[in-house]
Amino acid sequence: MNIDKKIFAQKIATLLNDQTALPLYETFTKLYPTEVLEEILDKVLSIPDYKIKRNRGALFTYLVKQYASKYARN
Repeated sequence: MNIDKKIFAQKIATLLNDQTALPLYETFTKLYPTEVLEEILDKVLSIPDYKIKRNRGALFTYLVKQYASKYARN
C-alpha cells in the first residue's frame, strides 16, 4: 500500500476516534478516490454529536458504502 494512503487511513481513524476500524479505512483508501473520502470525512465531522445514532466511524462507513453502491465498479 502506498505510504500516503496508509497515512490517510490513519488520519481517518484518528479523526473518527475509531482505531479498531483502521484495516477497513486502509481498504477504503485503496478502493476509492482520496477526494471522495475527504468529502465524506468532512461531512461526518461537521455533524453534531447529538445527530449521530451510533458513532462517527459507523456513519463514515455507511456513507462510503452508499458511494460504492451508487458508483459501483465493474
